[in-house]
Parts: sequence; structure tokens; C-alpha cells
Amino acid sequence: MNSPVLLAVVGEAVAFEPLFVAARERGVRLGWLELDSAAFPPPTLAFAPLAGAFRAVAVGNRTSIAVKPMKGSPVLRDLLREHFLGADVVLIKGMDLFPKLTRGDTGWCLTESATVESRVTLEELFARLRKPAMRWGGPERDPR
Repeated sequence: MNSPVLLAVVGEAVAFEPLFVAARERGVRLGWLELDSAAFPPPTLAFAPLAGAFRAVAVGNRTSIAVKPMKGSPVLRDLLREHFLGADVVLIKGMDLFPKLTRGDTGWCLTESATVESRVTLEELFARLRKPAMRWGGPERDPR
């Protein structure tokens, strides 16, 4: 199984809606990961993990929420394995890494390194994301 492409992002998920729609249309499995999130679990799930439950899960009509206690700081590799197995691309909010994707007034900006930045259309972005060099896992892409 291939490692996903990781893209650092700034902003809320709603700003990336056109990217989510385009990914779905192309059959690209796109994930969203927020590190250092201020989100709190729903009150009905908050107590069980704090009391020692291995995990608490709530399932609704179209979504599920899982809450579990952590013993230490999150480890990116573990988060990817646990939550994003099979993902093609994971957008990560709250981590400074390359490549970075930002949305501007006129389109998308892909910053691949401190010296390589380009404005791209969604078509160009998806073409670039298919290249093996963008996959995470090599020493030059391993942020942790």
C-alpha cells in the first residue's frame, strides 16, 4: 500500500471544499487531519475515554466519531496508519511541512520547498499529486 501524499494547509476545511469535490469526482481518497485541534468530543463521548475506556464511538446516519485517550503526544506515522489507511492525499492543518497547499483569491498555490512555489489549477494539482516524488515516507518527506 502506498503512503499518502501529505499537504500542509492553513485555514478551515470549508476553504478546501472545491478540492474535496474535485477529489471525489476523480476517485481520489482525500483526508483531513487537524493537529492541536481545539475541538472537544460530544458530551456523550467525553467521559468514557477519560474514565479508562479503550475507545468511545458514536455512529449516526452518515458519520461516525471515535474518541480515545492518548498517553503522549501524537505521532504522525501512527495517526496516518490508524485513520488514513488507503488515503491518497491527507491535508494536515497544524503542521509546518512541505509541500504546502494554500488557497488564494485566484486559485491554488503549491509550495514544494522553501524555493519552489507555483500557482496551479485543480487539474495541475491532481496531476502533480500523482507523481511518486510527492508521496510521503522518504527521508526528505519524513517530518518526524
